[in-house]
Amino acid sequence: MIKIELATDRLDDAFEALERATGDLGPALKNIGEAQLLSIDERFADKKAPDGSKWQSNAAATVGRKGFDEPLVGAERSLTLRTQHAYQLDTDALRVGSMMEYAAMQQFGGLRSEFPHLWGDIPARPFIGLSEDDEDEIVEIITDHIAMAAGTK
Repeated sequence: MIKIELATDRLDDAFEALERATGDLGPALKNIGEAQLLSIDERFADKKAPDGSKWQSNAAATVGRKGFDEPLVGAERSLTLRTQHAYQLDTDALRVGSMMEYAAMQQFGGLRSEFPHLWGDIPARPFIGLSEDDEDEIVEIITDHIAMAAGTK
C-alpha cells in the first residue's frame, strides 16, 4: 500500500475537538474512509489529481500498444486500478490506498532509466491524497460527529 501521511492544522484541530467530545475517532474515521473512496473514484472519472490538475495523456507509444488514450486504464480497458482501493482503520488512524502493486508507479511516476522494464517514462498521475473539497468534507464529518455526541444533531 502506498503511504502518504497527510495532516493540516485545520484537520489536527478538528480531530482534537472530536477526541475531546467523543473519545472515539473510529466512527468518524470510518465515514472519512468511505468519503475518500468516493473521492478517488471521482478522480478517475475526471482524470484529475487531488490538486485539481489534469492527468497527462498517454504517450504515443502507450496509445499504440493499448489502442486508446485512457490514462490508468489497462490494455483490455481493465478498471482494476480504479476499483482496487480500500481503507483500513486502526484505533486512531485511517489508511487509504490501493491494493495494486503498481499503484505507486502510477501515483508518483517513474523513469525508464530507473526502471528498465518500463517501455517508457510514466508521468505521475496522483489519485490518492486530499483535495480542498476533501478537507472540507472531513471537517464536516467531524463536526457532525461532535454534534451527535453533544446531542444537537
